[in-house]
Amino acid sequence: FKRWKSMGPGVEEVKGHVKNYFVNNFSERWEHRPNLNGIQFQSLSAEDNLILMAPFTIDEVREVIWSSGDNKSPGPDGFNFNFMKVCSNSLIFYMNFIVVLLSQRQSQHLS
Repeated sequence: FKRWKSMGPGVEEVKGHVKNYFVNNFSERWEHRPNLNGIQFQSLSAEDNLILMAPFTIDEVREVIWSSGDNKSPGPDGFNFNFMKVCSNSLIFYMNFIVVLLSQRQSQHLS
């Protein structure tokens, strides 16, 4: 913008339009905002919070897999529940192996 001063008349007007364009498009308007003061939201008990934050158990994962339809896929990777049912024992073995491996490596960083 400093260079534009030497460019002649009308430059200040262009600079003003450019500035106004960005101010108008990127500023927040405070016309009417909802107010949530005084509203009592339901909250979780400490026990419910512990249950939700606990890691999944093998039995919980197995129950979800076996209660789901074979052609359903839990994610975009294309592996459906039929694949997981057929390979469940191998998947559990590898999952346990990875958990042990990671926990051993992470404990090395703590000492």
